[in-house]
Order: sequence, then C-alpha cells, then structure tokens
Amino acid sequence: PCSDAALYYTLEVKNNGPITTGAQATITASLSITNGSVVFPADPKLYHFHWTYTYLKLTKKSDEEFNSSITVHSEVSGNYSISVWVTDCWICPHIAINSTHLEVTRSVVGHLLIAQPVNSSTILRHGPELSTDTLTTVSFILYDPSNYFSSASFTYSWDFGDGKRILTNESSVYHNYSSPEKCRLQVEVLAEVEHNRNSKHGNKKVQKKGFYSASLNLLDAVTSIEVKGPTSIKTQQTLTLAIAVNGSPPLTLCWLIVAFEWTSGETEKCHQVVLNETHYNLSYSFNASGKYFLSVNAKNDISMLQAYHDITVWQNNTNPLLFILPCTLFILVLLAFIIFTTFRTSMHHKDLVEVADFDFSPTTEKGTLQPADTRTNPVMVCCSFCIGHQNQESFENVGETQPLLQPSYRSKAKYNV
Repeated sequence: PCSDAALYYTLEVKNNGPITTGAQATITASLSITNGSVVFPADPKLYHFHWTYTYLKLTKKSDEEFNSSITVHSEVSGNYSISVWVTDCWICPHIAINSTHLEVTRSVVGHLLIAQPVNSSTILRHGPELSTDTLTTVSFILYDPSNYFSSASFTYSWDFGDGKRILTNESSVYHNYSSPEKCRLQVEVLAEVEHNRNSKHGNKKVQKKGFYSASLNLLDAVTSIEVKGPTSIKTQQTLTLAIAVNGSPPLTLCWLIVAFEWTSGETEKCHQVVLNETHYNLSYSFNASGKYFLSVNAKNDISMLQAYHDITVWQNNTNPLLFILPCTLFILVLLAFIIFTTFRTSMHHKDLVEVADFDFSPTTEKGTLQPADTRTNPVMVCCSFCIGHQNQESFENVGETQPLLQPSYRSKAKYNV
C-alpha cells in the first residue's frame, strides 16, 4: 500500500492459475483507497492500470468500475511474473504497485477428493485418515477455469495401494479398504485434447498427463465401547472397571462419573487419557451413596463414540471395630494360655524315681541259704527347692544301710571240729 497525504492506496492482485499449456488464465487487480477508517472504491476515470506480462500472450484486457483484468496464455511451461501499477495520470508516478506469479504446466491440473459416508451423512476427509470396511469414493477433480478440456477425452489408471488396480473412463471410483494399514493411492490421468483450427497444431490431438497421489492412513473406526465391572458397590470401596474400545489406536478416552441428577449444563470436565492400545482400567471410590453413571467418550482420527454404564452405590454400615475387637481378644487369650502353661510346667513338674532295695546278706547258720528279700520302695526325689535347704553334711554321713549290689562270692560258715 502507498499513501498520499491522508489517503492510503491498496492494490490487490489475483490470478486463477495454475493452468496447463495452451489454456487461458485471468489476472485481476483491484484498487482501494482509505483515509484510515473509510474505504473509497477506485474510480477508473481517474486512475490508470499498467500491466507487465513478459513471455505471455495477451488475449483480453478490461477495466471495470473497481478493478482491471487481463487474460493471457502460454504454450511454454514455467512460472511467470506479472506486475501491475496504478497512476492517477498517464505520466504521473505510480500510487500503488503489486505483482503475482502464474504457474503454467504441461500436466493436467486438478486434485484428489476422498469421501466416506458416516451413518447417514457423507464426510469429506481432507486428511490422510480413512476408515476400513467403509465404501470410499475417490474422485479426480479437474481444474480448468478456461474450459480448455471441455472437449477432451480422459482415461484414469487407479492404484489403490493395497494391491488393487483398475482402469476407467470415469473420474470417480469406489473402493473398500479391508484392513488397517498405511498405503499410497495413485491415479494417472490421460487427456486427449483437439486443438482448434487457429492453433499452430491444426486439428492435431495433443495428449496431456497428470500424476496425483495421496498417502493414506487406514484405521478401524470406533464401533463399540464395552465396560466390564460391577454395577453396585459400597461407599469407601474401590470400583474397578475394564474399558475395551473396538477401534484403531491411538485413541483419546474421556470418562466422567456423575450422579443421575447431573445435567449437561453443569461444569464437569471429563478425565482425558491418550491410549496407544484398546484397553483401559479405571479405579474409582465413592464417598456418598446413590445412583451414578459412567460416561465414556472414545475417538480416533476418523470416528467418535460414546457409551454409558450405570452404578449403584450403597452405604457401608459395617463398623471396623467389629472385626478388630474379636481378633484382639483372641490374641490376648492365646497369649494368656501360653504364659499359664509355661509357668505351671516350671512350678509343678516332678520326676518319679524308683530305687530297688536288695538284701545281699549271707545265709544263716542253719546252713540254708535264704533268698535275699528284695523290696522296691518308691522314693520321691525332692524338688530343687527342698534340696537347696537341706544340710550338705547330712548327705555325706548317711551310709548305705543295704548294699545295692550282691557280692560276687557267697559267705561260707565256719565249723570247729
């Protein structure tokens, strides 16, 4: 933009390229004037548009109320610069200037358009993501602003990237991708154009080609969300739910647990989780009883689905002391029994010892050897408490009243003759 005193001039230039060789392109220039707040349209009676279009052939030039335009064409491909400037008189310096670039190519100009139906509507997918097991419409959209190809015949060679290829005369085809993968869709466009008599080619048919491709990321759409887990639980207990999503990752999972009285107008934000797998385990604890529901929203780059799971929470009336007190009492009784048994054994344990009393005295004078009178008297051994209070000397002076062992010889009686 240029300025003159308090006026500002803005010149906007546009072209409708790219075009193929032989086709026509239109370049338009528009001048606007402003004083900073109010815009004044340019008056062609006061302002003059000057064009520079080197190496291009001018077909038409027109000046209208608010703009100026030219129509050009070229038989040689290239990137051409077109300049325009505006003056308020024929010999005055310019008050605004601008330029644009026109692309001229030998190829057929156009682009690919991919569409897939979702439920009852059709979504135009501009990105590379496509859904599997969905009828896909692939179209080549010809760009021909000057109707250069109006009488041309076309042949399309399609390569869907999954091993399938077809040849058609139609610019649109249908295809179904069966499995998730990454592939490259390609189409080769062949056009036969017949030049008019004014062309240097006469009535000769000219072939023009175009190659177009698109990288595709085939994904399984989210078709189901399965929530496995209990539908009722008590307060202060942990609820564990397993969420399985039938769809291709990466997945964005957003879950929210609210009461049945909750309305969508309330400000509750869901918990968002990004998954590189199709399973997610959710743990949640309730502080109050009542009816709740889990809202789960799962989506990937091509689809979205929402599911719900009802939960009933009961009040937990169980007092933990009812479990703690019996266990404590049992432990105390067990310890008391062990202590009592140990003390009783140490205080009252007694050993029983039998002492055999044999009579090993010699036979009487009557010549008959009397058998030893053997008696066994049980004698209780005093406990360590009694032994500790006895006099040590009494044990030393006590003799053996009866021998315990029988001598190895017999006593013989002596007779005096």
